[in-house]
Amino acid sequence: MFGKKLVRFLSFIGLFFILLKLSVITLGFSEIVQTFILPSTDTNYLVFFILLFCFYVAGKGVEHTIRFVLISFFCTFWIITFFVFFFFPPIAQLSDLYPLIPMEWKVENWKAFFLILSSYSGPEFLVFLGPWLKTNNKTFRYLSYGNAITVVEYVFLFIASLFFFGSNYLSKTQYPIINMSRYFQNPVFERIDMIMLSFELFNLVFAVSLFLLLFYGASKIAFGKMSKPSSGKGLLFSVFLIFIGMVLVNELFWKSWEKQNFLLNLRIIVGSISYFLVPLVIVLVMKKEAGKKHAST
Repeated sequence: MFGKKLVRFLSFIGLFFILLKLSVITLGFSEIVQTFILPSTDTNYLVFFILLFCFYVAGKGVEHTIRFVLISFFCTFWIITFFVFFFFPPIAQLSDLYPLIPMEWKVENWKAFFLILSSYSGPEFLVFLGPWLKTNNKTFRYLSYGNAITVVEYVFLFIASLFFFGSNYLSKTQYPIINMSRYFQNPVFERIDMIMLSFELFNLVFAVSLFLLLFYGASKIAFGKMSKPSSGKGLLFSVFLIFIGMVLVNELFWKSWEKQNFLLNLRIIVGSISYFLVPLVIVLVMKKEAGKKHAST
């Protein structure tokens, strides 16, 4: 009984965590699109159309949403091969990667540590897919493999940006990966960065669609509605709440640099806590339940 109450409590917290992460991801991508492709388009309209596409994908169900990752993969996996050339610029030095492990921990090092945890956060919320997935389903294993590949991709791009910009200038660049892609030249296509950014929309649609299902699943767990079948109306209502929340976040926080910085720092802290706390609590609850079963037998 205690375990169920704790899980429901964590689900309420998870709703806030997911909404915050969704807002940062979607608003961040919308801002990039506005900056590099559609400068005169309001970001609220971009958020609306992104959520509309994601609702269509999520409305097909968990299995079809997860299969969408194949489309996302084949549309974007080739992009990373372009960045191999940034590992060999004339100014690249191995010392740009130092120090791998700092000898003295300062405030900046702690911020970087929490930033890393927050960047890897997200897979811990897959527990909220419980209302749809069976206990013997292998989806969690495949998603774990996908998350591991994503981590390798992030590290690869980070090292490439360090070699290209250098550790001093990299911190002063707002969109390093996109600025790097603007150096790509082709006699047939111009502005290859815009083409790549358009293909990255597939990754965003997959991620946001999955988070929409996670939000809906967390709400069902939080309000004790797991016994009731999932419905399109419930998902639509969740998407409507998320859209309203994103518009409020966009107007109240995102358009102001100071408030946006506060929101990003909050997301880093929240993501770090969830990445560490959610798996820990789940393990403790499972051990507690297993101990009760063992004692009863």
